[in-house]
Amino acid sequence: MKKLTALLLILAMTAALAGCGGGTSDSASDKKLEGELTDIIASVYENHGWEDKFAVDTFTLDDDEMLTFYTGLENRDHVTDIAVSAPLIGSIAYSIVMVRVDDAANAEDIAQKMKDNIDVRRWICVSADDLLVSGYGDVVMLVMVDYAQADNGITAQSVTDAFRAVCGSDLDFTI
Repeated sequence: MKKLTALLLILAMTAALAGCGGGTSDSASDKKLEGELTDIIASVYENHGWEDKFAVDTFTLDDDEMLTFYTGLENRDHVTDIAVSAPLIGSIAYSIVMVRVDDAANAEDIAQKMKDNIDVRRWICVSADDLLVSGYGDVVMLVMVDYAQADNGITAQSVTDAFRAVCGSDLDFTI
């Protein structure tokens, strides 16, 4: 009887452990960052503690010219959604771009393309000197800013740190 009880306990523990491990995965391709991209950007601002926020604008992926202007990407392959926060008027070199990809496994490749192809001189008379691209799950964030904004506490690293805090864990990558 003791052997049967021990066997049943072992089977029950094995089933419990299998049940706990089957529902989640630490794989980057399984991670998803919940929420609309505009809401995630708003949370980054809130977490950063900024008094003044730049406008958050979204646009459809049908506009290839705007896609390239804001992301540096030449096509929409693997991209499902985009949100942009940037000054609407003035010569302030600053932008947050968030891209949601169809599968988190594609995020780092998309991020590298964004970093390699973004025009840091797209503003009149100013240029972004500070650039980071990071990702968590299925969301990629590109932030670029003029070093002059550091006096206001705005750097690519401070925005990336705020994004990490919004994600609630370490980012999958920062390039």
